[in-house]
Amino acid sequence: MNWLYAPWSDCCLSHVNDEGAWRRGRLLESLKFQADQGIILSGHSSVRYLTGFTGSHATLCGTVHGWTLVTDSRYETQAAAQCPDMLIILDRNSFTRCSQVLLSQGVNELWVEESLAAVHYVKAVDLFDSVMVDSQPLTGLRSHKSQYELHAIQEAGRVTALALSATASAIEIGMSEREIAVALESRFFIEGAEGVAFDTIVAAGANSAIPHHRPTDYRLRVGDLLVIDCGASVEGYRADMTRTFVVGAQPDEWHKEIHSVVLSAHSVGIESLIPGRSAGEIDHLVRAQVSKGGYGPEFAHGTGHGVGLDIHEWPLLVPGGAGTISAGMTLTIEPGVYLAGRGGVRVEDTVVVTEGLPRILTESDRALARVG
Repeated sequence: MNWLYAPWSDCCLSHVNDEGAWRRGRLLESLKFQADQGIILSGHSSVRYLTGFTGSHATLCGTVHGWTLVTDSRYETQAAAQCPDMLIILDRNSFTRCSQVLLSQGVNELWVEESLAAVHYVKAVDLFDSVMVDSQPLTGLRSHKSQYELHAIQEAGRVTALALSATASAIEIGMSEREIAVALESRFFIEGAEGVAFDTIVAAGANSAIPHHRPTDYRLRVGDLLVIDCGASVEGYRADMTRTFVVGAQPDEWHKEIHSVVLSAHSVGIESLIPGRSAGEIDHLVRAQVSKGGYGPEFAHGTGHGVGLDIHEWPLLVPGGAGTISAGMTLTIEPGVYLAGRGGVRVEDTVVVTEGLPRILTESDRALARVG
């Protein structure tokens, strides 16, 4: 059995536990904690990243003296299996219990993520002398993927590309956006995914000019542009890709023009993923290529983003984006051109940065192909 895709196998659990312990150590090291300082994390992805625990409810707290996972009785067996190296407490009110654990250890300075619920932040301010809100140490750590993580994201990319190709080949004129989305997401499971990375976007006709359009009952017509933005999830890690098609006809000249501009910008984005380059510079280079093609104002979203346990992770490839690209990061490149009321084109891939050429994990044809 392949350990990577057998989440309950002993070898997989051992690997995740070892990696989780290393990550927790690196996080505390980066925060330079003293004996009276502690951390509380309740974000699902953060808890999973640091412990390997995949349940839907848990809060993690830690100090230089050790870590405690608080979850509820539904996950007693699962937590024991997935986190054998940690103290586990069963308590539905997990944030309060973690606070009590830290206070009993003499903690008076608390570090939390920006995603902490407001009600918990208010409670923390009342309990501790000081509360520091800063996600960067953890988001920075998460941005560099281990070999285990890269394998999972690569598999998610492979499944995504296969499923989209198979689904596209079966599209027929008259199908609705919803029908295509359902067929595609079902195909993810057939190809080996554990779930979807995010809500699938299927946008046809004028809807293709809406970057985050949600599938409707609109039925495909001859000559429509069709944008499909999708991703599979494997071992909790996600992929993200977009392809654009033409329904039932050869592309019009304006279809080919904007697709050519987007594809050129996509190539610039891939080539710009060089270690040492800033996130903002990559966005600038891609945006400049779209502007060169005459469609700068029609590219209204970011060039890309990190991807991993969450579909949007740091760094963000946006105007003025902070952070420097380095080997081991997984990012998307997704330029688009959107002509309101007419249609739009987007081409997107998930890519891993290396010391040499970047490697595309969602490899498939990017041509403006006909479907239906």
